[in-house]
Formats: sequence, C-alpha cells, structure tokens
Amino acid sequence: MARPRKYNVNIPGLSCYTDARTKKVYWRYKHPVTGKFHGLGDNEEEAKAVAMEANVRLAEQKMGQLMTIRDKLSRETGGGISVDGWLKKYWKIQEERCQIGELKPKTLNSKKYPLSVMQQALGNKDITTIQVRDIIDILNEFKERGKNGMARVVRGFMSDVFLEAQQAGEVPSGFNPAKSAKSPKVRVQRQRLVFDEWNAIYEQAASGPRYLQRAMLLALVTGQRLGDIAKMKFTDIWDGNLHITQEKNGGKSRNSVGFAVLCD
Repeated sequence: MARPRKYNVNIPGLSCYTDARTKKVYWRYKHPVTGKFHGLGDNEEEAKAVAMEANVRLAEQKMGQLMTIRDKLSRETGGGISVDGWLKKYWKIQEERCQIGELKPKTLNSKKYPLSVMQQALGNKDITTIQVRDIIDILNEFKERGKNGMARVVRGFMSDVFLEAQQAGEVPSGFNPAKSAKSPKVRVQRQRLVFDEWNAIYEQAASGPRYLQRAMLLALVTGQRLGDIAKMKFTDIWDGNLHITQEKNGGKSRNSVGFAVLCD
C-alpha cells in the first residue's frame, strides 16, 4: 500500500485535512482575527494562491490601521502626518472637486496610478521629512526604463500633492520637494502622417470592423479627435450640417461640418 502523501504547508493560516469517507484532501484557511475556517476546495495550487492573497490583504489592512493610529498620535504630539495619511485626504479633496465640476472624471482617474506609485514608495514616511532625493529616486526608476514621459507625470502629480498639503497646513509654506526636483526631459518622437501612409492603413482597415474605415474617413474630413468620432450619431445631422460637440472642452465647444462636404 502506498504511503500517504505529505504536504509541506508554510503559508500562515493554510492547512489541509483528509476526508475520512472519500480519502480526499481538502484545503482550508483560518482567519487570524476571527479564528473561523474557510473552505478552499481540493485544488492545492488554487488554495495556496487564495491564502497568500488573503494574507497580503490582511497585512495591508493592518498597516493602514497602524498608519492611522500613528498619524493620530503624531498630531496629538505636534508631529506631521504620514504621506499615506495625507494621500487619503488628498484623494477625498480630488473627489469633492470632481463632484462639483472643478475636475473631470477622466482627470481624476488619471491620478490613480501616480498616487499608487507615491504611496508605495513614500507612504510610511512623515510628509515633512520627504527630501528632493526621495523624489529623484522615484523618477529615476521610470527614466531607467525609458519612461521619461511617465516620470514627468508622476513628478507633476507629487508636486500637486505637496501644494495641496501646503494649503491644508500639513507642511510649511513653500515646501515642495517634487517641484524642486528637475523635470525629466521628454523627446518628442511623433511624426506627421503622410497621406500615402494613411492610405495604407485605410486599406488594411478593410479587414476589420465595417465602421473602422468609415471612422477614418470621418476623421480625415472633419479633423476631430477619436473620442468625438466615436460619439457621432445620425441624429447629429440637421439643417444640412453634422453638428459636433467636442469632448475635450467638456461639451462647451461645438462645431458643424456641411453635410455636402461629407458626401463628396
């Protein structure tokens, strides 16, 4: 008779047991706070992945609670707020600005990635202790990967974070290490598309969805952006013109193109 398989489990909270009736091995996870067991089925790899993810999330939650306590104690003793604590407040400010129309939802969404970068790199530090070299270290990680454009975006975001912190009284007036860091240079690599190149792309588009070539023709004739082309409808045509509401200006800018031009 074969010897029972041994399972080397080194993931906290994860364990297995053998069903007495079916002799099948099942996995379970014990929550470290509630002490309750959660069944994870009989797939060992999936069970390990779920347990590891659970431990990561619990650790992040615990760290967040510790940072909140730390910020509270620091404020009571006259100290500064952590970067993580201020970023949470900063995000609430941005959401409020978005709700009253000062900030577009698209702009708010674009701040999520640089916020996560700053949070991961500097979250545990007191915001008043951040130095220019801390910012440069973050920017260099992007520059080394050839992502100077993203480095510039992250720098701009962090500069705004410190500006808001000044206005909220969390840092001294003028304190902005991100602004002091040299802005990464971005080499413009875009070139104008000549008509022969456009025509080659247009011919290849014939193998794609039917609307693709039509959208390209509309863009060529109207000179509108991708988002504006995608929103065009037949109901936008009246009085012999195609009426266009431009997305970039929040719908405040409107243009019209003669329908006769589109049909030529």
